[in-house]
Amino acid sequence: MFSKSARISLMLLLLSFSIALLYINYKYQKLIITVLLLVVIILFVINSRIDSKYLSPKVTIIEKELNIESYKKFLISIPIPAALINKKLEIVLQNYGFTQLTSQKATTTKTLDFNIRQLINEAVISNHPIRKEIRINQYEYQFLSSIIQDDQKLILVLFYDVTQLTESQRNQRRFIADASHELKTPITAITGMSEILNSQEVDFKTQKEFMVQIEKESLRLQNLVKDLLSISNLSHNRVILNYSSFNFADLVNDVFQTFRKDFMDQSIQFICDFEQVIVWLDYSRMHQVLSNLVKNSLTYTDSGQIKICYRQNDNNFIVKVSDTGIGINKNQLPYIFERFYRINESRSRDVGGSGLGLSIVEEIVSAHQGKIIVDSKEGEGTTFTIFLTNNKLTEI
Repeated sequence: MFSKSARISLMLLLLSFSIALLYINYKYQKLIITVLLLVVIILFVINSRIDSKYLSPKVTIIEKELNIESYKKFLISIPIPAALINKKLEIVLQNYGFTQLTSQKATTTKTLDFNIRQLINEAVISNHPIRKEIRINQYEYQFLSSIIQDDQKLILVLFYDVTQLTESQRNQRRFIADASHELKTPITAITGMSEILNSQEVDFKTQKEFMVQIEKESLRLQNLVKDLLSISNLSHNRVILNYSSFNFADLVNDVFQTFRKDFMDQSIQFICDFEQVIVWLDYSRMHQVLSNLVKNSLTYTDSGQIKICYRQNDNNFIVKVSDTGIGINKNQLPYIFERFYRINESRSRDVGGSGLGLSIVEEIVSAHQGKIIVDSKEGEGTTFTIFLTNNKLTEI
């Protein structure tokens, strides 16, 4: 078989000869030109088929390499675990996230975790996209697959981390259930006493007792709704902190004045140990924090004292609220910032507590880019310590 260059040269020669014959007066001119042109056409067709036969695979290989390179760039750009799997269950490509997820840089699915391998095998066998949930190393993932090359049977698999979303949904369901339960108690009490007052004759003393109880439950219901709205806004980052410069001593004094009567009624001493410090915080929100902590201390302190002290250390501002109350069991400490959690159910309900106070405190402190910790011993008291950083602090 002639080489490609020889075939092209022969075609050009015959074509040139046919054109030359046009200018020569010869008996068999038309016949010869026709034959030569036919030969040129046949040679062109043969040349095209040979090129297609021998050159097409090379073009396909180049295109395949270009596709793989594009897929590689695509996988690297994806911020979640992803991989390309072929019909032989070989891992053609994988990004760093996939390597971390599987704890290995595998070349085949055979070495992967059973649950992951089972999902990928199902995706390869199936002729349609798959979407399933899978739990890997205590994390929840949404598994997604898609066929991206029918001829090569390349499958794109993705593992989207939905742990936070799942936990958020779980917490939301629990929050709704707890809130419904908490709202139900005062509503039931108010409804029951109102029905008794309206349905039968009751003496003045009983009326008075019922009216006092209805007022108490209404106030509790009002506080609960207010706290629910507050925790909802804080949880959804809807609250914009209104920073201002103020003397922290003024804030402490305002909080004390709010609870002055309670301190006197319970014969509990209030102690404030502080430096005169100008801070850059949200006055209203920090008032809410200290109020909730002091109220919590008053609830669980029968005698003794409640103390607020604060100091600055470099750029850190530290506030402590301590009491000589009943204290908290060490097994309860991990849960006290959870919503609707009560250390002592009967005490909290007696004073109309919503069980949201400490949750609100933690949310507000977090909004200030700070943190709060608790230290407590049963029978000795409790201390809440707030750490606030990067505030504009000035001693007076």
